This record gives sequence, C-alpha cells and structure tokens, in this order.
Amino acid sequence: MKYIITESQFDTIKNYINTTFDTIFDIDNIMYEPSDEGEDEWNFYVYKKGEMKMIFTWVENEDNSILKIYGGVGEMLDDEFGDIWKETFKDWFMENFGKPVTLIKY
Repeated sequence: MKYIITESQFDTIKNYINTTFDTIFDIDNIMYEPSDEGEDEWNFYVYKKGEMKMIFTWVENEDNSILKIYGGVGEMLDDEFGDIWKETFKDWFMENFGKPVTLIKY
C-alpha cells in the first residue's frame, strides 16, 4: 500500500528518525561493511562498551533491496507514526548511507 504524506509530515518523521538514531547510536559513529555472506549483504553497527551492536542489515537481491532494522526501532516508529514512516525512512537511509531500500523488515 502506498501512502501519501504531506511535506510537513515528511519533515516531522525525518526529524524524529534523525533524533532517534542520533540519540541511540550517534549516527556519525555507525560503521558498515560487507558481511561475510557476500557483497550483496552489508552490516551496519556501532561499538558500545567494546561490543559490536548491530543496527541494520541491508541485502540486495534480484527483486528488492531489503533493510532489516534491529533493536525494536521499527516497532517504536510504528507506534509513533503507523506505516507512513517507512517511505520517509527509505529516503533517509539512502541519504545517509547511499543504499536504496525497497522493503523494510524488523
């Protein structure tokens, strides 16, 4: 289902996403690299207290580019915005990490 959102809603959601990820993970410290599974899968993570904490896994296949979000953030965004956050999040992810997203899982 495709949602139409206003520019104001888009800005509100984008600001919320930026604040959430910057507060939880410090977005400038999110690292990413191809996973051991191959070039079409990338892991996004941060190190906290010497431990690697996985944030996203991005996978590209023939039909889709899928982003798996860890840590309950997807559910939190659902609670706050329903399903309308997903299109904004896809744009935000492309802007910040240069990877297209067609499907979000969590």
